[in-house]
Amino acid sequence: MKNQGFTKTINKDKKMVHDHLYSQNCLSRERAAEFLSKTNSVNIAEELIEELKDKHTFIAHRAAWGLTLMNENISTPLLIKAFRNSNPDICRSAAWALHRIKDFRAEKALAAALKDQSPVVQREAASALRDKAIANNPKVQNSLITMLKTDKGHATMTLGATKTKKAMDALAAALKAETFTSRAMAILALARAKDSRALEPALEMLKVKGHDRSTAMWALQLLDDARGFVPMVDHMADLGRDESFNTLNNSMKTVDILKRTKALEFLLPLLRDKDYKARLSGVISLGSVTSPKAVPMLIRMLDDAHWLVRGSAAEALGAIGGAAAMKCLIRSLGDKSWYVRRYAAFALGKLNDSRAARALLLAFKDKNELVRVAAANALSVIADPKTVNEMMRGLEDCNPNIRRSCAEALGKMKARKAVSALIKRLADEHWFEIVMAAETLGNIGDSRAIEPLKLCLKNNSAEVYLAAEKALKQITEPKPTVFSHTYGCRIG
Repeated sequence: MKNQGFTKTINKDKKMVHDHLYSQNCLSRERAAEFLSKTNSVNIAEELIEELKDKHTFIAHRAAWGLTLMNENISTPLLIKAFRNSNPDICRSAAWALHRIKDFRAEKALAAALKDQSPVVQREAASALRDKAIANNPKVQNSLITMLKTDKGHATMTLGATKTKKAMDALAAALKAETFTSRAMAILALARAKDSRALEPALEMLKVKGHDRSTAMWALQLLDDARGFVPMVDHMADLGRDESFNTLNNSMKTVDILKRTKALEFLLPLLRDKDYKARLSGVISLGSVTSPKAVPMLIRMLDDAHWLVRGSAAEALGAIGGAAAMKCLIRSLGDKSWYVRRYAAFALGKLNDSRAARALLLAFKDKNELVRVAAANALSVIADPKTVNEMMRGLEDCNPNIRRSCAEALGKMKARKAVSALIKRLADEHWFEIVMAAETLGNIGDSRAIEPLKLCLKNNSAEVYLAAEKALKQITEPKPTVFSHTYGCRIG
């Protein structure tokens, strides 16, 4: 009978772990984690080892995570055994778990696996040893260096993380490897360690067509060497002349060096390029710098011949700000291209200056609907009381985005003048219009809206009910006073 009760307990624990560890719910997983950290059940550990074989990556990964939470005396031997499995997926999951475990037995097992007959086990062991103390051991480093000839990054990155002279010299020698992958990973590893021997190979890699040049750009970023600035910008200009300038944009975003003010001078040649794509790359880079020194350059680009460059310049100015930028952005609201007018309106919204409200009101009547939406969004951010009448008229606009922006603006301005019009909208047949009106009335906080909002509580729509309930709470709940903060009581 005792054995029966023990078996029932084990089965119950297994079910609890299974139901919670693999749940999509974060709190359920936390419950399983708490249980696993306290249990010493070998049966549960063996069950999780079996789950490493599951075809679903999520379940296998969760099982590996669960094993790292358990008592290391129980989980480590089982994981070491699973790590030597011929199945690459099981080997990978077990290696990941052994990397997270701080048990010295795990380190020794991973180090010994560097000489395993299986290339899969060798590679996973090399990766799992990264940032482990045993990776600095001379014998372990010799094994990792031996792997460099055919390595695809597993041993390279682990050696690079050790930063020992022996490892750095071996990586420098690997720069002459026959395979591109081995050379590229060696460059990255040296760059991470700020070893200048990676500079020349990285610059050479920028010139090689048909290879992944983003690796070279990444390495130059990590090195942060001034000698690499000009070649990086030149490379971006070459990409800019290519048809796929999206590649250029993605490359620029990875170059953190361009976010510093001292890199501005290297962008000037791009702004003067005949090809608009190269000029566009320069403008986007200047926007990422977000330095006041970039404002004069961007203002000049507002007069560029290409609409895409002008629009990007307007967007960049919105991120940087300043009085000079605002004046020029107001002028761009009259640009012949709707794209430029739209981004000028967006930028003025970011600047959040009431002096732009008058110009934005004119843009609010633009023929292009996208420009009008951008102007409405900007006006909702600025929330200037002088725009109340225009925002009230915007509540009747045919575009729902404009109606919502106008409603937001009225709520921010506490425009009691708009209460009657908003109450009428509570009787609309569309639930999203009622929700919009209810939210705005709640922000305004006028008591005239209480009874109409109470009627909304009878609406069948859950969205309407919740919006009305929240609005009523905003209006009827007394404002906190010094006494309510200090003593926890309310003054009626």
